Amino acid sequence: MKKTATLTLLLFTLFTATAQKKQIDTLRLALSKAKTDTMRYEALYHLDNAYFISNPDSAILFAQQGYLLAEKNNWASGQEKCLNGMANAYSVLGDYVKAILFYFKALKIAGELNDLYLMSTVNDNIGAAYIPQQDYKKALPYLRLAQKQFNTFALSHKLLFKDKRHRAFIYLNTGECYLDMHQADSAEYYLNISYNDIKKLNLSDVIGVVQRDLGEVAAEKGNKAGALQFFRQAVINAKVIDDGEGVSVACLSTASLYHKYKQQDSAEYYAQKALETAAAGKFEQDVLNAGKVLYIFYDEDHNLPQAYKYFKITTAAKDSLYSQDKVKQLLSLDFDEKERQQELQVAQKEAQKEAENRLRTYVLSGGLGVLLLLAIIFLAK
Repeated sequence: MKKTATLTLLLFTLFTATAQKKQIDTLRLALSKAKTDTMRYEALYHLDNAYFISNPDSAILFAQQGYLLAEKNNWASGQEKCLNGMANAYSVLGDYVKAILFYFKALKIAGELNDLYLMSTVNDNIGAAYIPQQDYKKALPYLRLAQKQFNTFALSHKLLFKDKRHRAFIYLNTGECYLDMHQADSAEYYLNISYNDIKKLNLSDVIGVVQRDLGEVAAEKGNKAGALQFFRQAVINAKVIDDGEGVSVACLSTASLYHKYKQQDSAEYYAQKALETAAAGKFEQDVLNAGKVLYIFYDEDHNLPQAYKYFKITTAAKDSLYSQDKVKQLLSLDFDEKERQQELQVAQKEAQKEAENRLRTYVLSGGLGVLLLLAIIFLAK
């Protein structure tokens, strides 16, 4: 029975990987044969999405080309989508300065279009980008705003597949935020809503993520067997879609669980797997996380040479991600966005005040006109 299940999984993995490669080949062919800017943009935008998980570097390149075409043709919505795509890829790579920069640019365009759905998407992504930086005070307001905007959108629209998918992502990211804040009950509430939607929609590209998160909830509640089951499912599903970051994160969660129960050999094995996978995919944040865990493990074992090795890896990753200049840039971007929002609110208030003044003028002018007309009628008698 186990052999049959394993064979089925291998065949499914092979089929999924083959299907993804076929999709990418089809899109590349469409790009090479595209005769119009519209056709080229569509191919570039979908290539960005296709490469987002497996190869973020390529995703950025395709998104950049798509943005230039959209800019050339004044396609505001197209510009927003490509900026959002670039930001997503930079966020996966751990370059949060560039990610936040492009998210704010995308948000500005979405606001100018007054498109609630686009604004909700970007706000959700901004919130998600602040979570790995452990800046939950910034993450939660964006996530709540994303949910509010989506709910308003849903009141006047029939929800399509992509809309339901987006809703599942908002709940997933909100659940992750509460999870990292060690609020297990709140995390479980949002994650279960997301998990149910993800299973109904058959979202193979994200099911492993929510399984890993639910595993963390189970671990926090002391359910070791349940946590391990979720983590194993998460690794399997991440491998199916060639999601290196997903594999790394789930392996690191497994390592932490074994460490909690004093199974040091297993803990070190899975932490090593997490680091190797993260390094291969150039996922700097995950390299930092895995390196830090390994440093702690070997330090506890009094294995100083190995502890020092992983201390250096951790330090290098931390310097790359959180150098003083990058932190300053992030703070500056956040300040600039808040200032822009305040300026927008002031402009809206001034426009409303001007409209009210015009209305008063029209009413007053109309009143004087009526009095003048009555006076003329009276004098004529």
